[in-house]
Amino acid sequence: MRLMMWDTIHSWLKKMIGAIALVCSAAVFVLNVIYRCQVSYGDSEKVIITASLSGSIVMLLLAAAVVYLLCCFCRRIERVNQRRLFWVLSAAYAVLAAYLILNSTPVMRTDALWIQQAAIEVKKGNWSVFKPWKYMHTYPHQLGMLVYDLMLSLITENPALNFAVNALLVLGINHTCWQLSRQLTDDGFVHVLTICLGFAFLPQLFFIMFAYGQIPGFFCLMMAMLQAVRFGKRQSLKTMLGMLTFASLAILLRKNNLIGVLTIVCYLVLQFCRQRGWRNALAIICALACLYVPGKAVETVFERLSRQNLNNGCPSVLWLAMGTDIDNQLRGPGWYDSTSYDTYLQLNADAAGASAAGVEKLKVNIGKMQAEPMRALRFFREKTVSQWCEPMYQSVWSGPIALGEQGTYTPLLQNLYAGGSAEDTVEHFCKLLVLLIFGGCMLFLLFDAKKDSGWELGVVYFIGGFLFHMLWEAKSQYIYPYVFSLIPMAAQGIRAVAGRLQERR
Repeated sequence: MRLMMWDTIHSWLKKMIGAIALVCSAAVFVLNVIYRCQVSYGDSEKVIITASLSGSIVMLLLAAAVVYLLCCFCRRIERVNQRRLFWVLSAAYAVLAAYLILNSTPVMRTDALWIQQAAIEVKKGNWSVFKPWKYMHTYPHQLGMLVYDLMLSLITENPALNFAVNALLVLGINHTCWQLSRQLTDDGFVHVLTICLGFAFLPQLFFIMFAYGQIPGFFCLMMAMLQAVRFGKRQSLKTMLGMLTFASLAILLRKNNLIGVLTIVCYLVLQFCRQRGWRNALAIICALACLYVPGKAVETVFERLSRQNLNNGCPSVLWLAMGTDIDNQLRGPGWYDSTSYDTYLQLNADAAGASAAGVEKLKVNIGKMQAEPMRALRFFREKTVSQWCEPMYQSVWSGPIALGEQGTYTPLLQNLYAGGSAEDTVEHFCKLLVLLIFGGCMLFLLFDAKKDSGWELGVVYFIGGFLFHMLWEAKSQYIYPYVFSLIPMAAQGIRAVAGRLQERR
């Protein structure tokens, strides 16, 4: 009786996850058909939303044609040598990455620059960067990235190294995505398509020029997810240790990866419902500890080294207040408008006082929504569009655009990084890719999600990102990992269609 109860809970949770993921993916798919979103290639970061139904019809026809062609050549595709394909595409990617790096000015800007400058000062033995009002004191959650930059600066302080390491890590992300698909299914077609979609995801290529925690953090998260799926199958303590190590690094490098680690916790809970045991229980407890312990440990080390109390820095609730303010339209609905940092400064860097101010602001925001529900609904719709319907995900905007001393050396890159015709062509390709990914994911959830093979990780991560970024400070840049993580499920969805077409022949 007790076993039946656990099985029922497991089955119910899986169905609930599948249903929520289907609704969220369908919403993103439909919004991408109706709207087109762009972010201006200037310091203003202004969001532009336009209707795109007529253009999307062409994209839908192209997507349908691509799926049909894939289905027609299904048998040939599944016989492709996967290892050879991966290395051929990796070589082509390396050439493109080298072209980007060698033809761009090796400089950083904003947060990435400030963290690197802090790392260089720490390397010199200057701990003043941790004093009140300084960047690391205000944003102690960036300590993991500071350590990362510090390690790279021991080799060279040239940001080109950061870009080159990013390129290698993206190859690692693509390889991990392929290995995840091998854990999910034995179908060769799915594996080949996963490899191709991973390399075709051009925003990730352009993000190598963004020397921030995005790429290294996502690499660690993907590795943690892969180890989690392997642990679910093998129950190996060595695999669990690898999962916990990469999960901790992912959070240290990028605080938003808390969502990914919580996803791993949810997956482990599902595994516990299906296969109870002390190893599953231990994995859940340790994964929960990863949410807090590594960050606190690193913070404690730097407090002792710098002899500065870092307190909590600028509190997260201020970003929630900024992301839910329906009057915040400076760049786009819920996008960064500096109110979080301004509030923190106005209160003399008092973290507790700033947190209380953030809570009060949230109450005011809720009052506005209650007073004007239709306006609030429109705000969140446009906020969702501004993040999930921008197929470039600010990947080019985050690179060497014409700000400060940044620049590129070739006409093609100058056109691309100025938002010219080259960027427009890439954007249309990425729009097609996004429709294929979300369309394929919907097909998977409709036809193939009954399989108990670890697919829950990708879709729970997507659900978490969808809900979290509806409330958090908006930025399409934050969205790309959630979309990329759906690639193995999208490939399985397209394979499900191919199988049904073959049965009808």
